[in-house]
Amino acid sequence: MFEKKHELGSGRGKAFEGVELTIAPRRIAFFKFILEGYDGLAILSTLEAAEGRILLRFPACREAEVYELTNALLQSGQLGERGPVS
Repeated sequence: MFEKKHELGSGRGKAFEGVELTIAPRRIAFFKFILEGYDGLAILSTLEAAEGRILLRFPACREAEVYELTNALLQSGQLGERGPVS
């Protein structure tokens, strides 16, 4: 589930968004691999591997795509037992 949203960038509007997400720790590498297939969609950084806490950073214009992909993976159980993204 997404925990908090960050605005990344400054000046004339936000260029990037950042969202903390908690997934099953064993699925972090899988999720990173999936994101790499969507060139330029998002960058995954691990915040706390043992807890499955990650940070997704993505262009603000691609926010809907990030939420759609992440929800699909969560609902299918591929990121572990977590709730849907809101």
